[in-house]
Amino acid sequence: MITFVYVVTSMEIDTIKDQVSTNLEKYITFSVNLLGVVISFGWILIIFGILKN
Repeated sequence: MITFVYVVTSMEIDTIKDQVSTNLEKYITFSVNLLGVVISFGWILIIFGILKN
């Protein structure tokens, strides 16, 4: 019985770890993409600014 409880608990913990790491990966990917968009947009603005001058 104790072994069964231990196995179930460790499975639950693994599932939670997987969910947390997945969310973290999504967040990191989102942040990197957002940063890329901001940088690209910044470059476009800079280039247009140079062309206008």
